Amino acid sequence: IGPSRNQLVKLARGKYISICDADDMILPNKLKKHVEFLDKNPKVIVVYGSILTIDKHGNSTNCPHLAAKDLNSWWDLLETAVMHNSATIRKSAILKVGGYDETTAAVEDYDLWLKLAEIGPFKCLHKPFAISRYYPESTSARNRHRANADVSKVKKKAIMRRYGKFLASTFKW
Repeated sequence: IGPSRNQLVKLARGKYISICDADDMILPNKLKKHVEFLDKNPKVIVVYGSILTIDKHGNSTNCPHLAAKDLNSWWDLLETAVMHNSATIRKSAILKVGGYDETTAAVEDYDLWLKLAEIGPFKCLHKPFAISRYYPESTSARNRHRANADVSKVKKKAIMRRYGKFLASTFKW
């Protein structure tokens, strides 16, 4: 996924990037609200919100861990993640941090969030901007085991990048 996303970011002609995976939907006004906000707030590099979740039949599900939170520091991202489909990112920021990690197939967006948080602020608008489908046969569910392993790899890499090998070696991975 990472190589394809990096290629698409490079080919994109606009200032902003917004991802919507195959099993997700964006809500009306997401792009309008995000572009308006980013245009008025040039220092913010990522704007995002919460998501609504549905099962494979379209019934609403309750996933409280997917509610959007304010991320006031880089450390906040170690505990939670921005939902990719709820966000819009400055293309220039993605390019500045080297794009998506091409070695983590399951959490390439999480790695991107951690790199982006090192160079600029995020802003949560506290509204749902997307719908995600969650069900046992979904790509996310099928890749859960690999995603868990990749999260540890991404966190360690981020801590090493930010604080060096000494601090990274003190964590149990």
